[in-house]
Amino acid sequence: MDLMSTINPNNISLQLECSNREAVLQEMTHWLFQSHAITNEEGFLEDVDYREMSGMTGIGNEVAVPHGSNCVVYSTVAIATLQTPIAWKSIDDAPVRLVLLFAEPDEPTPDRVHQALLTKMIQKLSNDEVLYTVKQATTADEIVNALK
Repeated sequence: MDLMSTINPNNISLQLECSNREAVLQEMTHWLFQSHAITNEEGFLEDVDYREMSGMTGIGNEVAVPHGSNCVVYSTVAIATLQTPIAWKSIDDAPVRLVLLFAEPDEPTPDRVHQALLTKMIQKLSNDEVLYTVKQATTADEIVNALK
């Protein structure tokens, strides 16, 4: 599966204003529900929270990549830049400014699509120019184009 096919511009928000991790995840989960990528907000969010408690999803450089699989219809990612960085369990202990919430179906896939997509996204964001462009984007199209 191609990384770009998992990005829905309707699930991108710039300068999202939330005061904590829970509010960010709740808002982004709602976008996934509205776009029919998930069937149940509460069930998906519980899975995301479980994974958050099990390990760190902050990958450094002000980026977090939380993910869930309960109630997922199809693989996708919601993306938000935050107006104000917020505390997040992260490998560099820095607050987060960019959140990419991955949704993957419950049933395992032979090619492990989610891990491939997550790896591709992390590889893209490891390029300082791409990461800077995404963080500074003023439109969803700028984010999509930076990730191509």
